[in-house]
Amino acid sequence: MNLKVALSKYISKRIKGNLMNSGIPSQQDIPYGPEINQVLDWYNPFTQKGIGPKEPWPVVVYVHGGGLVGGSETEDIDPDSEPFKTFLEGGYAVAAIRYRLAPVGFGPSGPPPPIEGQAIYPDQGKDVGEAIQFLRSS
Repeated sequence: MNLKVALSKYISKRIKGNLMNSGIPSQQDIPYGPEINQVLDWYNPFTQKGIGPKEPWPVVVYVHGGGLVGGSETEDIDPDSEPFKTFLEGGYAVAAIRYRLAPVGFGPSGPPPPIEGQAIYPDQGKDVGEAIQFLRSS
C-alpha cells in the first residue's frame, strides 16, 4: 500500500468538513527561540475557538530542504498543494519551521564565521528540536 492510499484511509477517519473555512487560517513568524531565524509558520484547520480534538492536536512538522545552507519554509511550501490541503482537511495542524542556515563555503581555516541569522552546523538540527519542543509545550 503506498503512502497516499494509507494516508487517505487514515484521514477519512479524522475530522473533516466544517472545520475548514475558505482560506487557510495561519500565523506567520511565530518565534520559538531567541534568534532572528528561529520562527515557524502555523497553519491550523480549527477555525473556531474550542473546536478540535480533546487530546492535543495532531501536527505535521515541515522542515524545508536546502542542505542546511539555503531555502526557507516560505519558498518550499505551497498551501494550495494537494498534500498540504489533505493534511489540513484531515484535521492536522501544520508547522513550517525556519531554522538558522549555515554559512556557505570552506576556507583553509574551516567554514566562514556566521553572520546574523546564521549558525554553525549542527545548530540547524538543534533549532528543529527547539521548535518541536516549543510546539509540544504550546
